[in-house]
Amino acid sequence: MNVIYVARWHNQLLDLWHEQEAMGLHVLHLDFHCDLRGLLIDRKKQRAHRIWDRFSDPDPGNFLTHALLMGHVASIRWVHDEPGGRRYDIGTVKYETDLSALPYRVARAFQSDSGFSISYEVIPYAHWDGLQQGEVLDIDWDFFASTEYPPGSIEPRIERFLDRAFQVIPQQTYISYSPDYSHDSEELYRQFIDLLAGKFQADVIELNPNEEMVAAAISQEGDESSPLHRLARRTYHATNRELRKRGIY
Repeated sequence: MNVIYVARWHNQLLDLWHEQEAMGLHVLHLDFHCDLRGLLIDRKKQRAHRIWDRFSDPDPGNFLTHALLMGHVASIRWVHDEPGGRRYDIGTVKYETDLSALPYRVARAFQSDSGFSISYEVIPYAHWDGLQQGEVLDIDWDFFASTEYPPGSIEPRIERFLDRAFQVIPQQTYISYSPDYSHDSEELYRQFIDLLAGKFQADVIELNPNEEMVAAAISQEGDESSPLHRLARRTYHATNRELRKRGIY
């Protein structure tokens, strides 16, 4: 049976995978963001290391990091469109070649941290040729409806995706609305779920967020209402994005 799990926030998947006792999943991750904050990946050796993260608890920006550490996920193929990817993300995964990764690499020389094995690949959407056998499909709504895209582009993006000939149909698909990063487009979001369920001949199951997630979302909304907080956030993001555009990570 094919199933589509629908969540409001991406980190709800951790609860689902825990309940399923899922281990070693191969994830095809369609997302504007990597959701791997707090991870340093050596792409040549295909090894990953946990590094400092200002938020230790799982959240939508680092839930895949925690999924890897817990063993729920073994491999990730991240597909993003343009704009999208590390160049447009602030709390993004670090690579061994990043300037900002140098302190962690130096520190590891004095530690016994050998990291853990990972299968990791990044694919531009224009080059993506579909799912592989055994993969589960994970979709963040901002893949289609990111606030970085014009609102009028959402429907053409959906049509382009649904027109694809899927040679492999995933047994499990996960779709997250991610309201903090997507246009207010609930109606289109629901339409997409219905259309995808028809295409995959899948049942749809809604996931309810736990109390901690709801409380965290309310708290964040309160924090961001402060003008000083918004100004500091905009300044921080603008500075980091300018560095990203210059290839400095």
